[in-house]
Amino acid sequence: MLQLQLKKQEKEYSAVIYEGFNGIQANSIEVLEIISKQDDWIAMGTRSSKAKHFNLFWVNWLKQRVKKGGKARILFVDKDTWYYNQLKKIKNTKVRSLRGIAPTSVAVTKNRVMIFNYGENPSCLAITNNDVAESFKGFFESLWILAKK
Repeated sequence: MLQLQLKKQEKEYSAVIYEGFNGIQANSIEVLEIISKQDDWIAMGTRSSKAKHFNLFWVNWLKQRVKKGGKARILFVDKDTWYYNQLKKIKNTKVRSLRGIAPTSVAVTKNRVMIFNYGENPSCLAITNNDVAESFKGFFESLWILAKK
């Protein structure tokens, strides 16, 4: 795990790279610990075409998130796959599709933005900063309006 922390103009920023499946799990467990029922989970650029154990992990993780409260909205780049349909069934979770919008998946909750790479060397870059998170939330809202149910 590589970590970078900077203080700039009295604002705190942090960026952490989580490597491999275990690293992505560690980030996701941290997120479950910090979120409350007021904190929604949004994701965009989500795709089914990654190793199946990642899809199974996220189905289970989102079910755990339901127990904490809050809602999830997920923008897929594909539709009507097993993964898409599984997430669609989870309580307080809405999914839509907007084909071909992103090369990678981005998720946002609270003040954390996570950029996921599921390629040969899976990883997650987690950026903690209110301004960055708000910027991505605004981008997500614009795409959500364009997406199809």
